[in-house]
Amino acid sequence: MPNQKKISTLAEIQEKIASAKTLVLTNYQGLKVSQIQELKKSVKAEGGEFTVMKNTLLNIALKNLGYNLPKDLNIIDPTAVLLSFKDEVSPLKKLTEFAKTLNLPTIKFGFLDKGYLSESQVQELSQIPPREILYAKLVSSASGPIYGLVYTLKGNLNKIVTIIDKYKNKKSANS
Repeated sequence: MPNQKKISTLAEIQEKIASAKTLVLTNYQGLKVSQIQELKKSVKAEGGEFTVMKNTLLNIALKNLGYNLPKDLNIIDPTAVLLSFKDEVSPLKKLTEFAKTLNLPTIKFGFLDKGYLSESQVQELSQIPPREILYAKLVSSASGPIYGLVYTLKGNLNKIVTIIDKYKNKKSANS
């Protein structure tokens, strides 16, 4: 039977999950408390949260919020969840950078806007450049044709000025 503490904990978990853009489940077994605290700080700086959750409550919260887990997939083993609130990728990048140095935590699977992502898809998502770099690439690719148009128009104006100048010099030479 659920007690009041579990009900309030479930409501808190559901609120966090509902407001997250990306959700990644990991196995944190083998990490020291100090390492987990370091990871939490780096993820929080990127607008995310890394927290340990009870598997049963996490399963219930995911089902209540409409997340579709594959039927053959059960959340087992100690589970920590990475929640990304501001940017879908930045906290995930911090997690994968941290995991590269220690080979921990290991990614189980994740969700992007309630869409299931396998472990390999989560790894691919972590390889996407940061939002600022994507914006810069968009601006540079959009401004390239504009610069070309300006250069072309400037060249035509220069030709007209040169023709008028030659005509003026020819007129003054004939006078």
